Amino acid sequence: MPHNHDHTHIPDLVVARPEGLYCVPGKFYIDPWRAVDRAVITPGHADHSRTGHAHYLTTAAGEGILRSRFGSINLYKHSRTAKR
Repeated sequence: MPHNHDHTHIPDLVVARPEGLYCVPGKFYIDPWRAVDRAVITPGHADHSRTGHAHYLTTAAGEGILRSRFGSINLYKHSRTAKR
């Protein structure tokens, strides 16, 4: 059976937008430089965080940086649990 190698119908996972890198399936921005509704802030990078987002998602390592910079924000902390 022949394989179809036409990849033109594969949707983009991450695209560049004026606000920053946008994850299309997840509907969030990664370290955006403009205010957005859902921002994933990579841990330990204060220079990646910006004020004005409606929701922030980070790891436990990034929580302290975001709280110290912005105080009371809608922060969702991702807990990484390893299952063995």
